[in-house]
Amino acid sequence: MTQTLPRPIDTDADLLLVERAIRHAPLPYRLMLTILRETGMRAGEVCGLQVRDVVLDPGREMLWVRAGKTGDRVVTLTSNTHARTIRGLRAYLKQLGNRPPASALFLSNRKTQVSYDALEYQWQRALMNMGLTDERGKARYTLHQLRHTRATELLNAGMRIEDVQRFLGHKSIKSTQVYAQISDTVLRERLMDVRLPKGRGRKDEHDDDY
Repeated sequence: MTQTLPRPIDTDADLLLVERAIRHAPLPYRLMLTILRETGMRAGEVCGLQVRDVVLDPGREMLWVRAGKTGDRVVTLTSNTHARTIRGLRAYLKQLGNRPPASALFLSNRKTQVSYDALEYQWQRALMNMGLTDERGKARYTLHQLRHTRATELLNAGMRIEDVQRFLGHKSIKSTQVYAQISDTVLRERLMDVRLPKGRGRKDEHDDDY
């Protein structure tokens, strides 16, 4: 069975437009999409967050994922990698007031938990507003590609594959290794830019001696 490779957002120009689209989305979808962009969480995990799952104590910022695809887990948030998420959550919680801890964090206009379909609709609409559409007029990227993008960025930045596995909530490291294949293309590009001193890395008459 052929394994499908991840499909991160592959151009800087498109990524800038995606981030602009997220910033122009209405609340609470703007915050939900920001979380997806910065954490690589699954869309269903973000939809299922409860008020009690948000921990914003300085130096201990995190999100609890309950009964996720691979069970309960913690998504660690840091100011250098999740600045917009942390700021957005702080402001959002102030607006919520005294909501019951076990109530849904993100509510629709009908005061019910935001569904995956509602989040997907807002995502499609946000991308189309930025002209990020395919030949059929549909959004060029899926929600899940935000996860692919974040995972690839972390690996390209030098984060250990075991840490990325835990961050994404992969049960098997084999799932994370697929992203490393994408990272290898970046290594190839960097090697292509290497300019070795004369006489190194070139074939000469002695190359066949070993």
